[in-house]
Amino acid sequence: MGSMCTAGNANQAAKPKRINSMPNIEYDMSVPINFVKPQRKNFFKDYESDNQIIGTGLYGVIKRCKHKRSGLQYAVKEVAKSGLSPAMLKNNAMFHQIEILKEIDHPCVLRIHDFYEDRYNCYIVMDFYSGGDLIDRVLNLGKLSETECAVIMWQILSAITYLHNKRIVHRDIKPENIVLEDNESTISVKIVDFDNAVHYDTPLQGVVGTLEYMAPEIFEGNYNEKVDIWSTGVMLYVLLSGNSPFGSESTDTVKLNIKKGHYDLESQVWREISTEAKDLIKKLLVIDPDQRLSAHQALNHSWVQSGSMHNDEFIKTLMRVKEFSSHNRVTEVLYTYILSHIIPYSSLKSLRLAFQSLDYNADGKLSKNEILYALNSAMDVNIAAETVEIIFLNGDSDKNGFLEYSEFLRAAIEQKQLLSDENIEKAFKMIDTNGRGKVSYKDFCSALGMDICKNTLKDMAFIIDKERRGTITYECFKNFLLSS
Repeated sequence: MGSMCTAGNANQAAKPKRINSMPNIEYDMSVPINFVKPQRKNFFKDYESDNQIIGTGLYGVIKRCKHKRSGLQYAVKEVAKSGLSPAMLKNNAMFHQIEILKEIDHPCVLRIHDFYEDRYNCYIVMDFYSGGDLIDRVLNLGKLSETECAVIMWQILSAITYLHNKRIVHRDIKPENIVLEDNESTISVKIVDFDNAVHYDTPLQGVVGTLEYMAPEIFEGNYNEKVDIWSTGVMLYVLLSGNSPFGSESTDTVKLNIKKGHYDLESQVWREISTEAKDLIKKLLVIDPDQRLSAHQALNHSWVQSGSMHNDEFIKTLMRVKEFSSHNRVTEVLYTYILSHIIPYSSLKSLRLAFQSLDYNADGKLSKNEILYALNSAMDVNIAAETVEIIFLNGDSDKNGFLEYSEFLRAAIEQKQLLSDENIEKAFKMIDTNGRGKVSYKDFCSALGMDICKNTLKDMAFIIDKERRGTITYECFKNFLLSS
């Protein structure tokens, strides 16, 4: 991040610097960003599915589903245990994937809501995205325009930068694993399918991913996060040309072309593509991973930046963040629960765009300097500096000096949208797993997941149950939220 001080005026923010090194930051989240917990019970007790397959992943199929009590619509990834290797079953590979997804808080990565396991299957409940995947868009259109591609690549590289900063490598970046939120003209994408994702601290091993998108070093047996960058380069090539860079002949031929880095940028289709786009492809598809661009460097490429979502439609949003006051941690937890489980992602689109606009270096969190830089263009620098301090005092709940995406949403959303009667009722129905209209402290704590300490959950229940009945009714729940 850029320094808060510059020569001349201490309150005049310098233009935020883009990051070109990987920070080593430990996060101590005081409010959870995700409430998902593994449940060893029947998925169909809580959800109903129409059994129509709408997509496939490496290890399972994806269907539409609906939460029975709240009526909320989702997608579910159904994974048959019979299709998993003995090693995956022994190492609880599906639980590992869930743990990775739970720690991700980025607007361009899918949200998960529930995880179930029974004797035969695992079920991952996630947002349903209606726009289809990128490969469908390519097949329908033949290829995408450079403008569309730049917008898409800015979002993808923003998410990959965030993942790599958290030392997570996806290992299967491809158009099929990039979905569009909807069919609107403003393109918004999400990275999905984390079946191959892992944390990395030492060189990785194992041939995983999709052949046409594999980096050459994968075949050598030792690699790092740069494999995601190679895959992104292959994907950009496909989006711009409609063709695979390494052919589609035999497996051996494709693998040989990948190892040698043989691809074409001279044919007719590439004569219509800008020099800047081709320059980026050349810098992504570098055989030596040490010479290949990092995610940060690729994000900062001039062609990618032409697709950035930076705009000036954020002042009203920041003023709401300034006025936000959660009063206590209990309120923050329940606000976050409603945001992450109840409100559809589509209803948060304008806030997501505001966040991405303010996130100048696209690292997935907002610094004081980024917000100060934005406010200085709209108000007196002294008022801007004071406003930034108030924003972080009220919104930075974990006091780590940044506004993460969930913190921003919690503070920026309009209260009438967050605490509508419909949202409060749906939230209670999600928590009231037995459908009795009242919830014991234990069940209330269980419904909110494992990521919060037991004492906090007990305190939370005790604060909401002001009549000290030992249970939480819908009226208690609603009254607490509205009074907060």
